[in-house]
Amino acid sequence: AHAAFASSKVLDEYVQDYRHFMQSAAYPRGWDIVVTAPTEQFAAFCLCWLDHVNKVGYLEPMGTHPDFRRQGLGKAVILAALDRMQQAGMESASVCVEHDNHAAQRLYASVGFQSVKVLCSFVKAGNTVG
Repeated sequence: AHAAFASSKVLDEYVQDYRHFMQSAAYPRGWDIVVTAPTEQFAAFCLCWLDHVNKVGYLEPMGTHPDFRRQGLGKAVILAALDRMQQAGMESASVCVEHDNHAAQRLYASVGFQSVKVLCSFVKAGNTVG
């Protein structure tokens, strides 16, 4: 995820934060899907979240390491995730993508996702809160 999202965080800190998240009650254990390269480096990945009440599966996060893009690996993890979600009883799937990430939009469209709405994020600077 660190390289896939071009994180500015130091790699060791990023890994430590993710391991901490994996220990939390919120972490959906067993729902990581990973493709590894022959070097055992993560090439593509996604994490699935299941909403059993609404029967919706969510892909978040999903990414492909820059060294492995355009090889079909992102599509492979998405298809594996969709299959597992269907096996778990989900009737639809959802994923969010930045409005200017056209490569990701093409990838999701290639496996049948359709754009249904645009989400706007609002941020207020920390020193003006309150």
